[in-house]
Amino acid sequence: MSFEIFYCLCLCVAGLTPVVITSHWYSDSLIKQDNGQDIAKNDFSSQIFIFFTVIPYLAIFMLLLGVTSLPLFSMLLTTSLFLGVFGVSIAKQAILKEPLVFQDFFLAKQVVDHPGLYIGYLGYTRFFAFIGLITVIIGIMFMQEHGLLISLYTRLSLGIFSLICIGITIAYTYLEVKYFKKLSLPPLELEHNISVYGLYAVLWLTGMNVRLNRKQDVYKKSPNWVFSDQKPSSDKCPHIVLIQAESFIAPERILENQSDIEKCMPTWASLKQDNLSGYFDVPAWGANTMRTEFSVLTGKDNKNLGHHRYNPFLSMPEKKTDIWSLPHFLKSEHGYSNYTIHPFSGRFFDRHNTYPKLGFDEFIDEAAFKYASQRGQHVADHEIATYTINKLHQSTGPAFSFLITMEGHGPWGKDRLCSEERSDPAYKDFALLPEPLRQYVYHLNGLDQMLAIFKDNSKNLDRPLILAVYGDHPPMLELQNHNTSENKKHMTNYLIYTAGIRYPKDKYVHETLESGQIGLILASLSGFVK
Repeated sequence: MSFEIFYCLCLCVAGLTPVVITSHWYSDSLIKQDNGQDIAKNDFSSQIFIFFTVIPYLAIFMLLLGVTSLPLFSMLLTTSLFLGVFGVSIAKQAILKEPLVFQDFFLAKQVVDHPGLYIGYLGYTRFFAFIGLITVIIGIMFMQEHGLLISLYTRLSLGIFSLICIGITIAYTYLEVKYFKKLSLPPLELEHNISVYGLYAVLWLTGMNVRLNRKQDVYKKSPNWVFSDQKPSSDKCPHIVLIQAESFIAPERILENQSDIEKCMPTWASLKQDNLSGYFDVPAWGANTMRTEFSVLTGKDNKNLGHHRYNPFLSMPEKKTDIWSLPHFLKSEHGYSNYTIHPFSGRFFDRHNTYPKLGFDEFIDEAAFKYASQRGQHVADHEIATYTINKLHQSTGPAFSFLITMEGHGPWGKDRLCSEERSDPAYKDFALLPEPLRQYVYHLNGLDQMLAIFKDNSKNLDRPLILAVYGDHPPMLELQNHNTSENKKHMTNYLIYTAGIRYPKDKYVHETLESGQIGLILASLSGFVK
């Protein structure tokens, strides 16, 4: 038995070795350079490494060993799991320019339910080849290895020790976050934190911060708006349509010639001349729509949410009264009916549970667009516009319509468009553009058709209309970004069009608008705030 214990210990050391090497390498790779000087130094103390890497590793190894009696198999599987987390973080860093965060684990079900929105960016062949290789190797070890003769008592002991190890790590993390507070973990410096403490330490500490520091006051706090002295009557309140356009940036950042811009998005080019428009500063790049979404609907700066900033929906209070939001304000103060239209699964980002808390009366998802036409892989943007116009005509009072488009969602593959779409002038006339940029321009034209429907129908509504559109994040594409300074390439664009409302344009000039400010502009144009 003593030899078997020694053998298992040797396997643990062997399995931990690549984890240690990878931990140091990955953390070092994230150290930022400032004029050639390192501004962060790796601080892998033995205490940090033992509590956040070694003890969890031992816990998983002992659990697997107790279940299977196969030490080599248990070591390989445990090491694969730990290295797999690094692999996911490296892939995310390469695609989204951000390492893995604790909240990403809560999106795992979405990866299974909608693999095309995630694995598609890595490539199915590459992904399944890697998973297949790991599975085959571990499978062979499982079948070929001779198990140890472990008694039931020993199995139970391994399980208990495993739970004790996890308990030790959780207890240490709790005490560190709640009382010791020796490890500084600035929420806005994710890469710096990992370079100093390591990926696993940051994951554990961020998770505990999210659990213990709910920041309910941040969710409940209302923005510092100065309300109008007199409320406009209900019959004078405008309809408000707010469009969150998937991966949208203005065509002038992609196309150099004005004629091409007007060909791609003629309505945008026309409305931009006499309406509010500019850059839209968003807290997301390439994905993580919920960050921009939350800031827009609550008026809260993503930077002020602490560690909740990575997925604000995840930590929202259960009671509606504990959240301030634009829909709540419009409904309680001015009698608006609020609804969201999104031609995709309402369970994505848990929106079907989150949106009622934000003050929406109705969430209309893909079920309403079962027979709608598509452009590319998703429901065409113009279908959402037509649906919304019909709903506005049926409204007996002012309505706030929040529309989340899907047409421009990646990934961008060769088979994205059918032959009929490739013969469309919106695609055919931009033959000089490389793929997939040419596909992106085609979908910009789809968004423009959406804007045209609202513009053309605005005069037929029973009350004024405020139409706003913004991009949730830049597309995951290599872009030219013409006429865009380096510090604005992470931004998207916005436009606000009004029909039946006059206002002093110099009051609302914003070359760059923060994502949390657009609600204030809409409320001000409506006459609700000064």
